Amino acid sequence: MHALGNPAAGPTQARPGEDSPFYAVEARVADFGVRREAWETLAAWLERLDAHPAAPRSLELATLRHLVALHARYRFDPRGLDRARQDELRTLAAGWLARHPA
Repeated sequence: MHALGNPAAGPTQARPGEDSPFYAVEARVADFGVRREAWETLAAWLERLDAHPAAPRSLELATLRHLVALHARYRFDPRGLDRARQDELRTLAAGWLARHPA
């Protein structure tokens, strides 16, 4: 029998939304000095980001909130996102990343 988490146990099934473009946005925000803690919800992270003195106001928090909402549906809603919302998530994430180079 294979132990849980053992890479030799064979292929694992991908989790829904694991390919979300939001993860690149989250990583870029971390580059600006506000990394999300492993235990921290996205909503709590956004609140902390909004109040963080080192976080530039140019991070477009309204856009980040919308990205988080789309990502959460893509990642956790059993129905996921329809094609139009997936495209919106990709487009918004790509635009935000382009406006916030590392």
